[in-house]
Amino acid sequence: MNAPQFATATSAAALMTAPGARGIKADSRSAPTSNITIHADPRDAGRFGNRAIELMRDAKRSVALAAPAAKLTVFRKAARGLANEVADQGLHKGLAVEELADIATAHGNFGTAAEEVEAIISRAIEAANDAKVASLLRTEANAPRAESVILRKAADVPLEPVEWLWRHFIARGKMHLLGGAPASGKTTLAIAIAAVVSNGGRFPDGSNADVGHVVIWSGEDGIGDTLVPRLKASDADLSRVHFVDGVREAASSRSFDPARDMGKLELALEQIGNVALLIVDPVVSAVAGDSHKSNDVRRALQPLVDMISRRNIAAIGITHFSKGTAGRDPTERITGSIAFGALARVVLVAAKEESGPDQQGDNPTDRRIFSRAKSNIGPDGGGFSYKIETVGVAEGIVTTRVAWGEPLHGSAKEILGNAEANQVVDGEKGALSEACDFLQVELGGGPMPVKLLERKAADAGVTKATLRRAYKRVVVKERIGFGPGATWVARLKLAEDHRRSSSSIDAQTLEDERL
Repeated sequence: MNAPQFATATSAAALMTAPGARGIKADSRSAPTSNITIHADPRDAGRFGNRAIELMRDAKRSVALAAPAAKLTVFRKAARGLANEVADQGLHKGLAVEELADIATAHGNFGTAAEEVEAIISRAIEAANDAKVASLLRTEANAPRAESVILRKAADVPLEPVEWLWRHFIARGKMHLLGGAPASGKTTLAIAIAAVVSNGGRFPDGSNADVGHVVIWSGEDGIGDTLVPRLKASDADLSRVHFVDGVREAASSRSFDPARDMGKLELALEQIGNVALLIVDPVVSAVAGDSHKSNDVRRALQPLVDMISRRNIAAIGITHFSKGTAGRDPTERITGSIAFGALARVVLVAAKEESGPDQQGDNPTDRRIFSRAKSNIGPDGGGFSYKIETVGVAEGIVTTRVAWGEPLHGSAKEILGNAEANQVVDGEKGALSEACDFLQVELGGGPMPVKLLERKAADAGVTKATLRRAYKRVVVKERIGFGPGATWVARLKLAEDHRRSSSSIDAQTLEDERL
């Protein structure tokens, strides 16, 4: 399609000969005082809209037809017109600048410096943009809104203390995770906590619990054969413990769907009244999408997080550790997306010392540990040991319960490391077992100075804490000599056939140790 042509009958002799006037042509067959034809540049149709073409045509014509003394004033007005089109997004800024520059060049910059013309164009565009923004703000301020962002000044927000259900471990209105390896007793731990809440009993630190109702949403364990017997064994007040057992519809019932039924659950909790604790076992059952994708996890859990915040209920989601993560930060060991640990305000962890000796002898122990791995609202680290006891609660019904032990100190990573050091995970030896093997090899040929042994252990990746525990299993330490020159040596407990006498230790090695 040919570019449109725009005609005017106005006479302007100068227009026919204006130097560099792009897009302006004179009809050579016409008299100098009539039939002046102004053509749109053929490139314009593909670059601008019709309104932009018209504005540029008018700008060229108005400047061309103005008296010499008035051209600069007319140019300023034309610049404002094109600048307004730029602000309305009808014309690209760069193209508007180019068109205005061409007009100015065609008229010798109106007898001014090129810099002044550039400044005129720049000021016009800046003023148009400022006016557009101001207009939008006025429109936004005066327009009725169905939705708007709510802002609160920090100065207007009253300070609120954290309301603890169990001080520094479980808080009302907050999301918690309880993670651990299979068979570490996570559900039994949660039942023990639920029992204390239901009967107003004591937590393992000696603090009393405020009595409240507990709601349990379990997708793994049977209610009648597993959960209620554990509650009974833990002395729970069964009248204050409730289970999510589906959704009743007009003529039938169906399974609870968190994506659809969170509002119904909140209504049920309101009807119960004074619900203090909600247990979700496993928490991944609340995620309809991919539990390894952060967006899916956040989208699925946010309604739960919002609901417990509104109802001031503590929630504990039970989950597992990923395989092959021993030794890593406990929060990073939670299976699935990192969003699980990020959404939880407190992450609790549990582990079992399956094959380690107890502190009094060489017999296996059923000792387990419970610790705070993360807390955004209080201290982390520390915890308690516990054991799982087997008890009978009725004829033919045997179940388990938690027996709390001594307090634990240190970080959750250290506590877990000590508990898991001697376990065999996925066929691989734990850290304590590997440390014992290291000592057997290094000391198999006879005693060795302790400092030298510890340097070798560090080079082999054995930590000091694990080495000290391995010493208790397989090593005897003896002192050679007296005074400042004395040296401690290590030998295997059961290596009589390999032991050399202490005096046979290389004298140079002992001298190196003293240095």
